[in-house]
Order: sequence, then C-alpha cells, then structure tokens
Amino acid sequence: MTQPTDPLYQLPYTAECARKVRRAVTVAGVNAWSFTVFAVASAVLLVLCTLSGDFTLAALGITVALGMVAYYEFRGKQMLTQLDVAGCRVLGWNQLGLLAALSVYCGWSIVWGFLYPSNLVAGLEEHPELLASFSELERRDLMEMAGILDEFWPVIIAATYGAIIIASLIYQGGNAWYYFTRKRYVEECQGKLTP
Repeated sequence: MTQPTDPLYQLPYTAECARKVRRAVTVAGVNAWSFTVFAVASAVLLVLCTLSGDFTLAALGITVALGMVAYYEFRGKQMLTQLDVAGCRVLGWNQLGLLAALSVYCGWSIVWGFLYPSNLVAGLEEHPELLASFSELERRDLMEMAGILDEFWPVIIAATYGAIIIASLIYQGGNAWYYFTRKRYVEECQGKLTP
C-alpha cells in the first residue's frame, strides 16, 4: 500500500515526471491485482482437479507462474513509489517472463495438438448412446461434422494458440516496453527531490 510519505507522493501533483510515474504505478497495480485474481482462480481449479484425480504439472506450473508474476508486479509497483529505478526493470522483465511462459505453454499445446489429434469420431462410435436421441440423418450429419473437426483439429489448435502468442507479444511486449521507458521519468523525479 502506498503511503503519502513515499517519495513519489512528495512531488507536486502537476510535475510531469510524477504524473508519468504515478500512471505507471496505476498500470502496475491493475496488472498486479489482475494476475492475483487469475492466480487464485487457477489455484482453486488446481485443487478441484487434484481432488477429482486430474492433477497435471502444467496446471501447477500455470498457477505458480501467475503467482510469481503477481508478486513481482506488486514489488515493482512499490519500488516505483519509492522512485527506485530498479522497479522499471523488475516490471519490464516480469512482463517478458510472462510472455516467455505463455509462449512456451502455447507452443507446447500446438505440438500436443499435432501429436495427439482429435478422435471425436472414434469416441462417438465407442459411445453410441450419445447419439441415441438423434434421427439417422442427424446421426450421419453429426458423424460427418465430427470427421471434419478431427481433420482440422491441429489447424484449429495451432490457430488458437498462435493467436494467444501474438496477443501476448503485443500486450506483454507493450507493457514491458512501457515499463522500461519509465526509467527516465523516475530519474527525473529523483532529481526533483534532491536539494
């Protein structure tokens, strides 16, 4: 929690450098709380999946990564309120670390989609009771659609996770650039505090 005695808040509100740093503190705060919410939701899902016998290392990794990102976002935010230039680096590298983690996860998911294609047709043939309430014509149409989905499954997976990588490059990359470029404003604010 920021205190009025923090160096950033000792500067006049109208000082341009202080406004720029305050805005970065606000962005870091929104990011930190967003990642905290996602980390908690991921932890709850991890516990529920573990209780149902569906524990995966990927889910644990995602939960830990989100928790670490939230922690470093809060830490960098606090450093900015102290006008510590290192806060810009902490926040920037935190975003790049998240970008790397998302890219690895999405890349792994794309490879997994090609190695283990969808077997929806085989699943429907194995469990005909799923189609029992449909007419013969509807069952044929559903099996045909399932075949098309099976055929295009790797492309669907690659397009979905590829889009997430591109969005992450834009968002996390943009956030990293933003944080790194706040360094000069923090240094300018430090100069205004020095007698």
